[in-house]
Amino acid sequence: MGTCSHFNGGTVLSYILTFIMLVFLSVTDYKYKKIPNKITFPCMLLGLSLNGIPGFWSWFFIGVLLLFGALYLMPMGDIKMYMALCFFLSPYSVLFVLLFSQILLITFHFFKKRKNALKEIKTTSYPLAPFVLMAFVVILILQLGGVLHC
Repeated sequence: MGTCSHFNGGTVLSYILTFIMLVFLSVTDYKYKKIPNKITFPCMLLGLSLNGIPGFWSWFFIGVLLLFGALYLMPMGDIKMYMALCFFLSPYSVLFVLLFSQILLITFHFFKKRKNALKEIKTTSYPLAPFVLMAFVVILILQLGGVLHC
């Protein structure tokens, strides 16, 4: 599973639970444009009980996410989803998933809105969870293939 070794976050069970969580969040985000607390908070607790207390960089990343929420730079549901990932994955894996999901989302936006893509980028809203799920799967495949070591 690559060389991810963060508080047991590299375990197969963590990856399976992360995938299941992201599938549920993707469906609800796509249908209702909402990331429900009834999924994210239990997942955080499950990740905590499975992997133990995260290390410094995971807490630092959680703090940065909360700052984004406080400054209204990102919706709180998306922040809670990324926070839940911090309890299952290494900080580097979460960072790769965050960056790659944003790249996928921006690419999707530009292909969908070719003519007015730059004008409409601030006013268009997309469910983020499906892009996070796609990014997680790609990152996982890259880790399994030995291409990405995080």
